[in-house]
Amino acid sequence: MIGLLLTNLFPIYGQHPIDYKLGLIGGVNAALIQNSTGIQNIRWRYNLGLAIEQRFSPALGLVYQINYSRQGETVNLKYGGTGPVIGHQYITFDYVNLAIMARFRPKSERIFIQLGGQLGLLVNDYILVTDPFNQGKSFENVNKLDVGVTGGLGYRFGRHFVIDTRYYHGMKPILSDFISVNPQTGISTFNKQDKWYNRVYSLNLSYYF
Repeated sequence: MIGLLLTNLFPIYGQHPIDYKLGLIGGVNAALIQNSTGIQNIRWRYNLGLAIEQRFSPALGLVYQINYSRQGETVNLKYGGTGPVIGHQYITFDYVNLAIMARFRPKSERIFIQLGGQLGLLVNDYILVTDPFNQGKSFENVNKLDVGVTGGLGYRFGRHFVIDTRYYHGMKPILSDFISVNPQTGISTFNKQDKWYNRVYSLNLSYYF
């Protein structure tokens, strides 16, 4: 019984040759950051990259994606902390991401489910404030690597086009704790930073050759 079930779900070897496809991918990011006070406003960004799809059968495959992804959040600056909004703080974290996901198409239909993991390398970060008295600046003590899980739903249009919606849940804090040394006393102080985590919703379009 179990063998019959596995054969129906994963008819891989001996029946369907493994197929590879190379493609281009791009999409819109609705980026957020989760911290100790909750989640602020969406920062609309984008992602661009390459994709390789490895299909074992009509129902099962793997997809490997490497892309440049712009992320972050938008924070409303309020007068006195609680008054009307007087400006915005734009927080940006840019990554080169590698995502590996399993894709399963129930009954080999065009709709598919995908789930996997993602590793990100930080390549740029900065804060930009709309207040004219403040200038953009970079963060200090940022983790260079980001790790998390990702998944979502997609739809295949024929042989070449694929559209998918995805959610990324970062599991490694963006900011890292650090030790600072007082230059006058030489005393070291451990500084614990608030835990920030990437949260990204994306709508993506892929073209496979």
